[in-house]
Amino acid sequence: MPKTKIVDIENYQKGLRLLEDSASSPIGSARAMTNILISDRNGISKRPGTTLLGSASASTKPTKGFYVYKKAFGALEIPIRSYDTYSEYYHANFGWTRLESGFTLGSEFGFKEHTRNIDNEDYLYMSNKTEDYRRWPGAYTQLNGAVIATATTVTVDGVLKDSIYHSATATGSSTTTVTVASATWVTDQWKNFYVYFPGTGVISLIASNTGTVLTFAAISDPGNVAFQIRLNAIPASGTLIINSEEVAYSAIPTATTITTSALAGGHADNSPVTVKPTKYPGAPKGNRLEVNLDRMLVGNVSSAVSRDGSGNVQGSASPLSVYVSKLRNAADFTFAGTRAAGEGDIISFPEGETVITDIANQEDRVYVFTKNSITAVAYTQDTNDVAEKVPLKTGTGAIGRVIKGENDIFFVTPDKKISSIGRIVQKDVTPQVENIGLSIKRLTDDFKFDNHAGIKYKQRIFHSMKSSDDATYNDRTLVYNELNKSYEGVWTLGAYGFGVYGDNLYYANSQNPNIAQMFVGTSDLEGTSYFPINSEWLSNWINLTPSKSNLQSVCGWFVEGFLWGGTEEINFSLYKDYSNTASYNFSFGIDNTSFLDNSVGLNGYFGGTPLGVSPIGSLGSIQSDGSRHFSFIIYLPYQYGNFFSLGVQNSELTAKFDITRMGLAVTEEPEYASTRVLTN
Repeated sequence: MPKTKIVDIENYQKGLRLLEDSASSPIGSARAMTNILISDRNGISKRPGTTLLGSASASTKPTKGFYVYKKAFGALEIPIRSYDTYSEYYHANFGWTRLESGFTLGSEFGFKEHTRNIDNEDYLYMSNKTEDYRRWPGAYTQLNGAVIATATTVTVDGVLKDSIYHSATATGSSTTTVTVASATWVTDQWKNFYVYFPGTGVISLIASNTGTVLTFAAISDPGNVAFQIRLNAIPASGTLIINSEEVAYSAIPTATTITTSALAGGHADNSPVTVKPTKYPGAPKGNRLEVNLDRMLVGNVSSAVSRDGSGNVQGSASPLSVYVSKLRNAADFTFAGTRAAGEGDIISFPEGETVITDIANQEDRVYVFTKNSITAVAYTQDTNDVAEKVPLKTGTGAIGRVIKGENDIFFVTPDKKISSIGRIVQKDVTPQVENIGLSIKRLTDDFKFDNHAGIKYKQRIFHSMKSSDDATYNDRTLVYNELNKSYEGVWTLGAYGFGVYGDNLYYANSQNPNIAQMFVGTSDLEGTSYFPINSEWLSNWINLTPSKSNLQSVCGWFVEGFLWGGTEEINFSLYKDYSNTASYNFSFGIDNTSFLDNSVGLNGYFGGTPLGVSPIGSLGSIQSDGSRHFSFIIYLPYQYGNFFSLGVQNSELTAKFDITRMGLAVTEEPEYASTRVLTN
């Protein structure tokens, strides 16, 4: 038997490589990676599963807006989505709940939060280019007891925010004041807060205070009792939404009761209650929202209010303009005929093409993208308060939404280059775009990025797009590992967009309204149905002979890694000479009972024994993470060829594995390829 040696593949960080000749790609790189993850051991694993956030939606309408609203006051996080003609918010107690309805079918929403200090509140601002720009305080609660039709008072779990800013016991009181003789308050430091009396539940808005006296809206004399200074989560008046019924309310007399107009219908205990968003008809109607230094910027605008050359108010339709709010007021975009510092503004980008595709903030400036331009904008921090534009790139821009990282902004150009602000470099005189996706250009050339969306999550960047020009919705997600500087391949997840909720990554389905958590479990769970994840890794072609005209022979395969219970079978395939049909297949696995008690010998773990020769290897003890270390070598019938490729496939519901090393047993001397020599 000829002498053999093991040629190891133990560095999988090179990821997917499809640019150069496959036979010249580095060992360890892959020509196909479908639903594969490069693990923290630098091995290859099947991507983790997904599970729905809330119940499955029966709607077949695609997602047209997804955002996780992170409130500054109270650190509350609220996922919100739009689809069909609806917008909905999510709460752990009652799932997805209707916020508003009646929007233009299929209109895409943009979302962004902004703090308004004058209200002691932050709001989520939203717009879809068609209906009025609006804001929502993110306030919600539940009914505490059922209410009947015609009721004019509803009892809820609570309207106050959790933080207690001050507590004391009054030494004097009236219907409009409490006194604390020992207090040393600063004048009006509690103005616009609420005084709350836990004994009765009564609350009242504080109008002013002196060093020792709070003055508030009239209530019954509370007496010399304990009180707290709190903030109210629900505005003093407006419109409530109970389930899907809208009802006006005029007062909040206690921390648990709201005075309303007569209800049209009854509602069960624990029904969701929220506040209807406030509309701003004069604000721009656009769906690319971003905040920079106390201002809201709105792009991709269909219509707005502006001024003509003489300073007269007029309507405008300028898709290549960004509309800017006043300082510290994201609901007001107005400015005088001669604009003063701090007022609203309009910044035009006539060098752009068609529309503003996105706006992204980074440090003290924002970057405005069109399809053929990128411009940095920053307001001067002086009395002039003027927007200064610096063209960063003309001729190339972003085809869809961009991705904000901690220190960079990533985007895809109309000619399918994947790049970032940090990758726009000065070459000679003209700025050039460096293509981060160059190594997989032969793959991305087939993709369609017109609805591109993505996110930077921990060390990975996720790009969602269409697999071809024929695809109606995004149906693939490209994964880039920023730590390894390589692509981990393509996941068969079609995402409209992404968001981080509770430090976990979620994606919004591009074809329906469902929102799913990623990196959970071993399969895709929708409602009560589990769907397997079809994963495949194929190495680039390997040739280790002195000349590529010689044949080499493969007689064995070595595998090492980690295996979790529930992995019943992993399939391995050997390919040769650029054929898509495997020249040899084998599989191994272990039933869960044997995995847990290690009750069978090594031969019981593997599939059919080739040529009567048993695999040689080991299976370790169960580790703290539930895995076992395994290794084996299996001998094959001699496989002759010039180029070889290794494949790993799995499509089980419960499989979890991490292959950290593979190797081929090859003869030390190549075979002479006589068929390649011309003879007389």
